[in-house]
Amino acid sequence: MHWVFEQRSRYASGKLSEERRKKLDEIGFIFNVPEAAWLEQYHKLRSFFQQYGHVDVPDTYEKGLVSWIRIQRMRYHKGNLEKHKEGMLNKLRISWSPRHVAWEENFAKVQDIHESGRSLTASDTEAGRWIQKQRTKYKSGKLDEDKIKKLNSVGISFAPDEEFWNSMYEN
Repeated sequence: MHWVFEQRSRYASGKLSEERRKKLDEIGFIFNVPEAAWLEQYHKLRSFFQQYGHVDVPDTYEKGLVSWIRIQRMRYHKGNLEKHKEGMLNKLRISWSPRHVAWEENFAKVQDIHESGRSLTASDTEAGRWIQKQRTKYKSGKLDEDKIKKLNSVGISFAPDEEFWNSMYEN
């Protein structure tokens, strides 16, 4: 094991002769273990993409790959993801903020319902349940102001019981 470490150290410091490097390459020697591990996970993700056409890997698929994707997103947001790796992941159309994308998709559904004139109050629908979650976040102070404005723009009330009472009182 010490010999392997020595070869990697010499390679990293530029002290490994070209002849020895070529010999080690011939047997598939891995000089950069973290890079090789990254590429292994990347190839798994690329295979998933080729099979399914997206990289929204479900949590139940493969824990190691799911964790690896989360780490890449975290590194991206912190500015710690190398540009060439970011580029490789972008080619697979990775979503760097999947929660934001999911929120926008749900909002678009609610907006369609609103524009069609259908009811947004039914809590047994997927959209109704999503609206309830937004109201819960609002009440706990965890809903961003821009999201509040967007929801208000399609007639979502954050005090529906009071609005209902007032409308009944007025009638």
